[in-house]
Amino acid sequence: MKRSLVVGVMVLAGIALFAGETSGPAGRIPLCRTEGSCVFHLTMPEFEIIPLDNDEVRIGMPGVGYRQYPGHPRLPMPTYTFALPPGSEVVSVDVSGNRCELPGTYLVEASLPALPLGATNTTLNNLHVLYKETRARVYSGEEKLSDHLGEIHATGERREYSLVTVAVYPFAYDPVSGSLYFARDVTVSIRYAPVSEEHAEFIARFIRKGTLYPDVPEHIYNKDEAREWYRPSERVLANPRMLILTTAALKDSTSLYRQWRRHTGFEVGVVTKEDILSSSGGDDTPQKIRNWLRGHAADYDYLLIIGHHANIPMRVLAPFNNGNAGWWPDLADIPSDIYYGDLSKPDEESWNEDGDSYYGEALSAGGFVDPQDAPDLEMELHVGRINSSFATTVPSILEQTWLFEYDKNTTYKETSVLAGGILWYPNENESGYPGYDGAHYMEFIMSNGIIKESRATTLYEKEGDGPSLYSCDVNFTRTNLKNTLANTDAGIFVENNHGWKNQFSRCVWHDDGDTIPTDNEFAWPTGLASTDAFLLNTEKPNVAFLLSCLNGYPEDANSLAQALLNYSSIAVVAHTRSALGRQGWSGPGDGGQNGLYYYVLDNYLKKTTYDHVLGDAVDAGRLQYYNAESRVSKYVNSYGHTLFGDPALRHFGREGNLPDPAVAEKTPILSPISLSVERQNRISFSLPEPTDVRIEVWDAAGRKVQILLEGQSSAGTHTLSWDSSGLPSGAYFITLRTKAITRTAKAVVIQ
Repeated sequence: MKRSLVVGVMVLAGIALFAGETSGPAGRIPLCRTEGSCVFHLTMPEFEIIPLDNDEVRIGMPGVGYRQYPGHPRLPMPTYTFALPPGSEVVSVDVSGNRCELPGTYLVEASLPALPLGATNTTLNNLHVLYKETRARVYSGEEKLSDHLGEIHATGERREYSLVTVAVYPFAYDPVSGSLYFARDVTVSIRYAPVSEEHAEFIARFIRKGTLYPDVPEHIYNKDEAREWYRPSERVLANPRMLILTTAALKDSTSLYRQWRRHTGFEVGVVTKEDILSSSGGDDTPQKIRNWLRGHAADYDYLLIIGHHANIPMRVLAPFNNGNAGWWPDLADIPSDIYYGDLSKPDEESWNEDGDSYYGEALSAGGFVDPQDAPDLEMELHVGRINSSFATTVPSILEQTWLFEYDKNTTYKETSVLAGGILWYPNENESGYPGYDGAHYMEFIMSNGIIKESRATTLYEKEGDGPSLYSCDVNFTRTNLKNTLANTDAGIFVENNHGWKNQFSRCVWHDDGDTIPTDNEFAWPTGLASTDAFLLNTEKPNVAFLLSCLNGYPEDANSLAQALLNYSSIAVVAHTRSALGRQGWSGPGDGGQNGLYYYVLDNYLKKTTYDHVLGDAVDAGRLQYYNAESRVSKYVNSYGHTLFGDPALRHFGREGNLPDPAVAEKTPILSPISLSVERQNRISFSLPEPTDVRIEVWDAAGRKVQILLEGQSSAGTHTLSWDSSGLPSGAYFITLRTKAITRTAKAVVIQ
């Protein structure tokens, strides 16, 4: 059953209520001085009722998340972000409309709980019991369901933009009778009022400073009205701006990096923690830093923090009120840098609105939304961090940054390594849950064009009982993953497993004969560890996306995220604490950490909206997730989601001259060893000096099928013709071996 999509219409009231203006690059932009209202008439997206097992149905709305309360009916939740006039803030939102009963009766599936990937068995069992008890109450009619049509989902400011996100609940369901109701047309009425005079001046500063972006933020629904109000195309800054926050001891080590950023068109500033602490007020170091940023960083776009968490601390956020995490004891405190990215309002009006010692409180102990603070995830600054205070480590990481951007080899930048393990087995511990294989995630991002399948090397779980049903290029073991990362010039690394501070691990099931996966039957061999980082490809580093829990644990200077950044990754996106995932994940609308990283990867590698700049893509993806997700996952996954590395990193390179000392030190006379497969079955490779070379072809099962070259080869670039006519269709690996190193390239033969 499908319903059509119709474009929404907006009606404005109170436009004449503007008074007061701010001058700037656009001339004079009026600020709101009296109350007003906006009215939006929306037609809901098309939907489909999909039959499932056990006579249940799923209601699908493409591109839309779900209202996911464990044990409650899983119903679509479209969200819309509206811009309000400059200098205003939301007072109230009313969502109205008429639901009509759909023909027939339905057994709508219940929402499964979001599960911490790093939780104890006790926590997982408790969440399972909570789900079963809640589902029994709801589907028996003992617990009544709300029938309201929508509410405020989030409020925030992004620089001068005043924004409100509204969640719409077009469906209502009676689980006792099986009746399903749907509102095709919905009206959203928003009342707004002017902000305080003090905050109006703060907003005016952003308007006067100008903007990096010629258009309004992409996710705004009423773009035309927002363009008229804010006129961004008239206020575009000539150059992006980068601010470096570091310690006095590390300041000089950033000089060459600052030179590179200026060569690529940036204006660059640097400030030390010591300078901030001596001049800024606040209750603790994070608040002093944020207060200083609010006063001095209005015209910056990127913030690179260089220093370990012990020296420049993240703000520890508490998603649960008063730190009482209830069913989720591992998630009471989450270190986060997004606190520094939001400059909109002071702590007492945002991150610590209730004035206690807990920041970012939004949930009751039972996991229901009950905000005591007002967190804002609309970022003014794109923040990244090098979580190290070692004077020998930081310059090396910064040097790798400019060398990565200087390298514009598209083949290298599009090549990827994907390692997906089993997250949960079906019916694990007799839960009845569907389980989840990380290989599905890798196949999903390839099939959706985010990762190029022809340039991906996949590693999936093939040991034990219940191995992955997906075929892969290489079986997933620690040795195989290390070798693949060491011998492949890959610009992208994505993994989906269970994690700890210094590693992520596979989960392998050895059945005792009852066909039910239980905890005592699982082995946890290491997938990759911090101690492996220096053994990987340090000449061609990757951007790593670690979906596992705890890999970004900032208290540990040798966390997996930082270890990779030290040696073989140019940037790492990881969680500082446990992440919440969903069994049976089928797409971004299902939420969980898989949905979060899907949005980030899509923004970074596929879409051109953010020009393949990492910090922009990470913040936009996190915000998409935050606006589409509900309850515990919305806050926990967003808070802990952290970028380690340069937020201004552009994946496919930037134009600019290398810093002067680097030209002599890092521009080689001869090309390093490289290997690539080109069209028309031509294989190219380069050597820095004459050496013995062996080039072989291997099939996906690890069998050698051809030897293309064996013997002495001269320095320089060479090309071979490869006759693959006698090979069956499938994936093959071409290896180039010398005495010193091995290089591998993937090719797909189609006969």
